Amino acid sequence: MDRDKRDRILCCLIGIYITALVGITFCHRMQNFTYQILTPLWSYRSILQGDIQALVEDIENILLFLPCGFTLQHYLKTEKKRVCACGFCIAFMIEILQLATRLGCFEIDDLINNTLGCCLGTMLYEHYPLKIDMPYRMQLQWILRAMMVNLILITMVIFLIDLVKQPYRFHTSYGVGWSYQVGRGILWFRRMGSI
Repeated sequence: MDRDKRDRILCCLIGIYITALVGITFCHRMQNFTYQILTPLWSYRSILQGDIQALVEDIENILLFLPCGFTLQHYLKTEKKRVCACGFCIAFMIEILQLATRLGCFEIDDLINNTLGCCLGTMLYEHYPLKIDMPYRMQLQWILRAMMVNLILITMVIFLIDLVKQPYRFHTSYGVGWSYQVGRGILWFRRMGSI
């Protein structure tokens, strides 16, 4: 595989990851679902008491931010602690947005696990550095293209699932649910230019 093709694939994977991160943290949740758990390390205490669900959620939160640390280390090219601090800020922003939009819960343990995943991603980058030779502007264009394609595919799948599950819904004034929200996101990306 030639270098240019490999670079494009890597940029597309980054775009897919960013879209998946937003989808996992916001789009698959029901609105009006909000609560706060401000007790640090409560999930670890639950794990010690045998709660398998808490273990699975903690592992998922760590793995969710592993590519974030890897990618941030590539683009920021700075000390690991600064990349980890940036990962913490991204995780904190996601938690605040989940609380503000009422699409999830604000948990201190999520912040801890996401930051831990980001730090592990920076360590992984140290052993397996990402080498993309194309200029940053082209990288950004390929990342945004991958995000657009991913959003379009997600919209089509959600639309088809909604159509199969509730065909009557499309004949009312209610709209198309998530498909409409994702479609609005695609229009926003188009207005951003370069795609």
